[in-house]
Amino acid sequence: MLEITELHIARGEARGRRMKAERILFALLLFQLLSTPEALMPNSDPGARPYLPENSRFAMLDDVRILANGLLQLGHGLKDFVQKTKNQINQIFEKINIFDRSFFELSQQTQAIQSDEEELKKTTVFLRGTNEELKTISQDIKAKLDSILENRTVLETKVEGLEEKLDKLSQTKQELAELKEIAGLKVLVEEQDKNLKSLINIIREQEHQLEQQRTQIHRLEHKLDTTIDQGSLNDPEHQSQPPYPQHFHQLPGDSTALLADYTGVPSNCDEIYSNGKNGSGVTLVKPNGYGASYVYCHITAEGGWTVIQQRIDGSVDFDQPWENYERGFGALEGEFWLGLETVHRLTQAGGHTLRVEMEVVKNESRFVEYAFSLGGKETGYELRLSGLLRGNLTDAMREQAGSRFSTRDRDNDLLDDINCAEDYSGGWWFSNCGDANLNGRYSKTRLKGKVERRKGLFWSNWKGRFHVVKSTRMMVRAAGTGSLAEAEESE
Repeated sequence: MLEITELHIARGEARGRRMKAERILFALLLFQLLSTPEALMPNSDPGARPYLPENSRFAMLDDVRILANGLLQLGHGLKDFVQKTKNQINQIFEKINIFDRSFFELSQQTQAIQSDEEELKKTTVFLRGTNEELKTISQDIKAKLDSILENRTVLETKVEGLEEKLDKLSQTKQELAELKEIAGLKVLVEEQDKNLKSLINIIREQEHQLEQQRTQIHRLEHKLDTTIDQGSLNDPEHQSQPPYPQHFHQLPGDSTALLADYTGVPSNCDEIYSNGKNGSGVTLVKPNGYGASYVYCHITAEGGWTVIQQRIDGSVDFDQPWENYERGFGALEGEFWLGLETVHRLTQAGGHTLRVEMEVVKNESRFVEYAFSLGGKETGYELRLSGLLRGNLTDAMREQAGSRFSTRDRDNDLLDDINCAEDYSGGWWFSNCGDANLNGRYSKTRLKGKVERRKGLFWSNWKGRFHVVKSTRMMVRAAGTGSLAEAEESE
């Protein structure tokens, strides 16, 4: 509004200047007309008629002509002045008209700006309201999301409860079927009890005979040791391997020292394969020139693997102390742990592959292979994995790489207030207790709850849940000598 008032004031000033110019022009014309008689009669009395001599009349006529000529020129000059002044006034009028049009356009623009300003204010108010609505909606969505997360936790708890109930129902159904079988077997048991009593007497007689055979075996072993000391092993007819023990704990304390004297013993199962042996089984090896040990060789079309762990039926308790895990335990043709020291000697040269095989639910076979070596006793038998090579299992041992081996009586895990081997079960390379333990408690049925499942054999999948493991086998071999995965494409 202030700008419009200023424009009105400027327009009035322009009109005043135009009227002032017209008044000045009129005054100039009047002044010229009034000054002409005085120029003709400068000394005459205005009330008297002048007397002029005869000879002066002609002179006056000349003056009149000169004056008339001057007045004519003055008239032309005034005409030109008037024309110029008129042109200037017209130009001023044109500028005033242009100014009027500009003022009108400016007024319209001002009104448009005021209208836009009102619209902008309305839009601002609308946007503020919309922003508040969006803020409220965002808070509602956040609250609903929190509620969904809570419901998800509740549902997961319910699912676990349903799984436990389902396990109970399955177990109850199995128990009912077993009761029927028990009733039928009770009669057979009574009959067999009678037979057992008679067999006990026979067994006692056989035990006496076995004791006599043990005495004879000790004598033969003594003779065999004497033959070794005399160097008779150089004779090919006398070179042979001693019968392997069925259980590690049956080995005498100096067995490794005795076996170390054998010459020509292969260093690993792959060397046995290279020597032409095609069948899997228990054999004697001498890893890297150290004392000889019995191992189970798994021979394939591509080479030989040394089995370091096997779980098949739960016949062996794997919750063993450190000493047993260090030297090995179990039966080589059944369930066993080869021994940390033996595995270290097999792999200390580096460049080995660790293959983990397992049978999960629905008899589904899975495997994974790592670049592997095992540190010595001074490192706590550190697990050294330099990369996953292949397989159809998740990389559950990745976080355990670099971990020391732990047992319930030697806690080497990374947690200060928890003994993973004691809380779970069995010896393993526990880091923060980890996502895998194949030396846990064996169970033929699915364990209930996550806590109980972690005490058994478990291998976590990509969802963070555990595979139900029915059997496992861990094997090692030198790297770059073929792949079992290529021979067993079904896995």
